[in-house]
Amino acid sequence: MHDKAKLSTKVPEDIAAKEFRPEEKGLYVYWANDGHESFFDWDWLQARRASPQFSISFWDASVRQNPPMIDYETIMKSDDGVKEWTSLIRKWGFCFVDGCPVSGDATRKLIERIAFIRSTHYDGDGGSSLLVDGFRAAEILRRESPAAYEALCRIKIRGHASGNEDYKFIPERSYPVLTKQEAEPGKENRVLQIRWNNDDRAALDAHDPCEVAAFYAAPRKWVGILRQPNSEYWEQLRPGRPLIFDNWRVLHGRSAFTGQREMCGGYTNMDDFISRWKTLNFSKEQLEVSV
Repeated sequence: MHDKAKLSTKVPEDIAAKEFRPEEKGLYVYWANDGHESFFDWDWLQARRASPQFSISFWDASVRQNPPMIDYETIMKSDDGVKEWTSLIRKWGFCFVDGCPVSGDATRKLIERIAFIRSTHYDGDGGSSLLVDGFRAAEILRRESPAAYEALCRIKIRGHASGNEDYKFIPERSYPVLTKQEAEPGKENRVLQIRWNNDDRAALDAHDPCEVAAFYAAPRKWVGILRQPNSEYWEQLRPGRPLIFDNWRVLHGRSAFTGQREMCGGYTNMDDFISRWKTLNFSKEQLEVSV
């Protein structure tokens, strides 16, 4: 919530502009309801045509040769390091941090350079880590199987997590596998978030038989792309090199593991991460378009 000079509810429903007068520095608008005038700077108007832009890079198994990485001390010593770090995560969906002291306290301080750590009921185990670029997979699906892509964007399914005896997680509502961002004029609205966990998927809640058939056909093509060898980036985690990834984009898993090891991890809220990235990478003027 933020302050405005005038409550939006006080603006008349029948408000209309009586006259527009463009000038060198901006646009004057004269209002018919009470005769007052408003001035809008051209730069201010231009900025509100689109949100701050950034680029993402798709990747496949070959990213193993040169994965995104940053030094721990670079992050810890200044916000310039956090700016670079969050930008790498935003661009690639993941980033390794090299040279982190091997302790829970150091890992906590690292994550808190982004935001506070949220509580979670998930534990970590397993062997080598598997990462798949979900945005790349979604784009391949969109090009090769448009009907399957639209089905995963449209059909909502419920999820639940009930594998732990002392904890059950049941969301309030259902969601599609692929959530797209709001469309901008002249642009294809890209995928914003991926929700895909076969083990946590509840029974399909659909009343249209055609939608049921469409849903069960779509994952076959989706999983086929995810499980292509060139989609799978396998990496063995090692002490002193934490892996940070975007859980809305990167699908992840682990291979079987025999023996003992201790893992340390944590979660931050996506809104907190995006806010930290934006405030470090865009000017105040650029950020005004999103508030």
